[in-house]
Amino acid sequence: MLAEYIRDMHKNYMVIKGMEGHCNGYKVKILLNNDINGVLKAELRYIDQMDLFYYDITGKITLYVKYEKGPIHYDELKSLIDNILQIVAKSEEFLLSEDDFVIDPNYIYYEADSNTYELCYLPDYRQDFRGQLESLFEFLMNKIDYKDEEAVVLIYALYKEVKEINCTYDKLTKMLQDKHKKKSQRIKTDLFDEEENDENKMNAEDKKKSEDKKAEVDNKRGKLLKEREKQTLQEKKNLGKKNLEKQSLKYFNKGKISKKKEAERKIGINIKQNMEKGIIANTNNRLKIQESIASLLSFKKEKGTNENERKYQKPFVEEIRSEKEVYYYHPVIYLMAGGSVMLGILCFILALYFKLLHNTFGNRLDMIKVLSYLIIIVLVEVYIMVKLFDKKNRNTKTVTDIEYMESDGSQNNNMTELGLLKESLSNINYGEDLKDWSKNIISNISIGDKKENSCYISKVNETDESTRLLWISEEEEEYTKILCTIMPEKEPVYEIHTIADGSVIKVESFPFIIGKSNTVNLQIKSPSVSRFHAKITLEEKEAFITDLGSTNGTYLNKIKLLEHKPYLIGLEDELLFADVGYIWRVI
Repeated sequence: MLAEYIRDMHKNYMVIKGMEGHCNGYKVKILLNNDINGVLKAELRYIDQMDLFYYDITGKITLYVKYEKGPIHYDELKSLIDNILQIVAKSEEFLLSEDDFVIDPNYIYYEADSNTYELCYLPDYRQDFRGQLESLFEFLMNKIDYKDEEAVVLIYALYKEVKEINCTYDKLTKMLQDKHKKKSQRIKTDLFDEEENDENKMNAEDKKKSEDKKAEVDNKRGKLLKEREKQTLQEKKNLGKKNLEKQSLKYFNKGKISKKKEAERKIGINIKQNMEKGIIANTNNRLKIQESIASLLSFKKEKGTNENERKYQKPFVEEIRSEKEVYYYHPVIYLMAGGSVMLGILCFILALYFKLLHNTFGNRLDMIKVLSYLIIIVLVEVYIMVKLFDKKNRNTKTVTDIEYMESDGSQNNNMTELGLLKESLSNINYGEDLKDWSKNIISNISIGDKKENSCYISKVNETDESTRLLWISEEEEEYTKILCTIMPEKEPVYEIHTIADGSVIKVESFPFIIGKSNTVNLQIKSPSVSRFHAKITLEEKEAFITDLGSTNGTYLNKIKLLEHKPYLIGLEDELLFADVGYIWRVI
């Protein structure tokens, strides 16, 4: 069936020749005398002994032209199929047959002003409506936006349903309604989750601000408590000295001190003197420790001055291997390109030999002829090169890419400094009273963290129940507080299940190459499979399959794929490489 188009200053018409002997029936009268919503208005004219139907297409474009430039999305796809089904269903009220509608992208018209579709009704056309829908869905599958998951699922579901023998209007309409309800529920869920996330984010920000204020207040309170502790300790020390002197004078003046008390007094004085000496010794030992820590902490800044540090700074080289895909041209193309260049040179030499580039008398070269001939040869060579080195003629192969990365061994340096610091601290004589304190320092010291500036509290001896402050850091630092722990998101596991024996192949790296070659990720030993048959790539956690120009083709759910064009793979989709089948699954 061929249509002609007539345009004048008023209207545009699509002209179709009517079926012979069928232009006087009731269908023609209903079409001409009724204004049916969704059906192109028609006129019947008798010209040159032919019955011609003139369909008014003013201000309308065909479905083929509409989707020639851009892909089809879910909303447009649902609206188109829904309109077609409603138009055909309503036409039954006018006793019009569904098989007389022309369901073809070149005969379905779209009006942008009203955002509606209109169908062409040709009386006694008598083409199977279900078969026409199947052809239309095949056209839409090639125009669909494969990044739109909902549109892909809808068109494949409709195509699968229309291929069934018991396909009806009710099933197609119900399928459209179910898909739309699922999308609406998903949108509501996404909006609810987004609002909940915004609310949680606001609560987290308010909580963080309150915690920051609380931490600031706690820091100020800690400073005041430290100052008060210092003052209290000094006051107690002074008060103890005064009380001891007063009691000693009191006992000496009254002369009521017994021998036993005198001995106790002497023992107390000795204990006091020993404690004072111990405090002085402990103070000197603490100064030694602080100097040792400061010198060893500055060890990291003076690089290259210590033989031990240079020993642990030797870098080592790590080898990293990765697979990547490269393009190349077949050697035959390079031979053809070289032959083309040689042929051009030979043509120029022959033109000189036969004096085709000389003047009329043939005694010297005509430069105009020479330049013109050279320009023609160069243009022909450029055209041949462009055709030979076209992207369509490229082949792909996977190669191993090796990179070398150097490591400076900074972790070993930190471990070395930590060992040297502990060894130096263990060699200092702290005295009996500070043994436990020194062990506490050596066990808690760490290079590069906050343990360097800490407050250590210990008892001077076991008989003294009062707690003494041994060392307070002068530097005040704000420590990082952990508010929450975020568990890492579990990565999906991609698998390919063999249909024949049920074996499982894990897809651990992308691109995942399938073929007969020994260098591919999945080797299929079948004579119908090409060496590099297809590949699977991953983009934003979505898998795509691409045919690499195989001989016997790649099929997705029994639909043959175009070469070098990626197609989205869904869960439980069937992949067919020539005659070998697999099932795609994600865990």
